[in-house]
Amino acid sequence: MSRRNLGLLLGVAAVVTSWFVPRVLAQTTAPPEGWVVLPLDEYKALREKALPAATVPSPPPVDATLTRIDYDLRVDGETVAGRARLTIDVLRDVWTRVQIPSGLLVRDARLDGQPVSLVGGASPHVLLSRAGRFVLALDLALPLTTSSGSESIVLPPSPSPIATATLTLPRSEVDVSVNGGFVTDRTEAGAESRWTVLGRPNQALALSWK
Repeated sequence: MSRRNLGLLLGVAAVVTSWFVPRVLAQTTAPPEGWVVLPLDEYKALREKALPAATVPSPPPVDATLTRIDYDLRVDGETVAGRARLTIDVLRDVWTRVQIPSGLLVRDARLDGQPVSLVGGASPHVLLSRAGRFVLALDLALPLTTSSGSESIVLPPSPSPIATATLTLPRSEVDVSVNGGFVTDRTEAGAESRWTVLGRPNQALALSWK
């Protein structure tokens, strides 16, 4: 074979080799297809990471709470008459027992304007069936205590974080002292004086005057 034919043959071989070798390498480096077998625990762990379970919210720590109580009272002879408005927040759609302050002489009770029955006893309470905010209005009377020329009333303790009492006296120029709270406002009109007091949670609120 002549040198010219030998050189031509080597050139063709080099071209074929340069075309064939990369295709072979490309085919051998592609990932093989098929099944991958994993232990069940590893599969569950990978699935939980890929699809985390929805977080279930924690239930409220209590079913209901007495959010606020407001007294509007007036001295009437030897008694004090008026109304208490209890703001109640029920947090769950279940039958819920909400205790009201004990020691109140309740003459009528209305829940959001509708008559409602109270369960008496040592722990008087009202039963509510659904979640939401309710206003319980109580028509009540309190005994008036007289001693050494001074008069006083005592409102029972309440767990409510906000407790106010407005007391109207049928006389002016009266000094009112408070135990378990403090006076926030005082007004006088004619022969009447009106006092507004803010109480403290879980403490009895005592008001006395001369």
